[in-house]
Amino acid sequence: MTEPSRRTSWLASLALLAMAACWGSTFFLIKDLLDRVPTLDFLAVRFAIASVVLVLVAPKALGRLSPEVRKHAVVLGLLYGVAQILQTTGLAHPAASVSGFVTGLYVVFTPLLAAVILHTRIPPITWAAVVLATIGLAVLALDGFSIGYGEFITLLSAVLYALHIVGLGAWSTVQDALGMTILQVIVIAVV
Repeated sequence: MTEPSRRTSWLASLALLAMAACWGSTFFLIKDLLDRVPTLDFLAVRFAIASVVLVLVAPKALGRLSPEVRKHAVVLGLLYGVAQILQTTGLAHPAASVSGFVTGLYVVFTPLLAAVILHTRIPPITWAAVVLATIGLAVLALDGFSIGYGEFITLLSAVLYALHIVGLGAWSTVQDALGMTILQVIVIAVV
């Protein structure tokens, strides 16, 4: 590996670690916020702000989408929006760490759904990674576990997140990525 590619790989790994830490910390912050703000209001404002910013940053991206790609983006936005509602509603019930664990199970569901829906052959190394990720999430997040209302709807959100990822894999292209993202965020704000 050359020096620039080694540096790029290291920076990418560091960025991934930083994003994982940010994602994990949001469970505690959002759980606290939900004591003061209704779930749907929180999500609508959050995604409406993101929609406005994205449209201002890339106003022509939506116009470049074909009708078929727009339809796919709307479906993906609906999946993600409902997943956000379920996950955020579910977060009000269990401990934030348990909610994070259950949400993280999308890592398990994604290859399963890809295999079923897209008839994708999942290599053994991916299954090993799924098992390792599940064990790691459990060790980090769980101190006793039971399935209640919050855990159940959060589990449903994990399935929807996995469907969203599978759909992105099947329907997105580099050329359409920005426009699809903007349209999905707009749909989520409306949902």
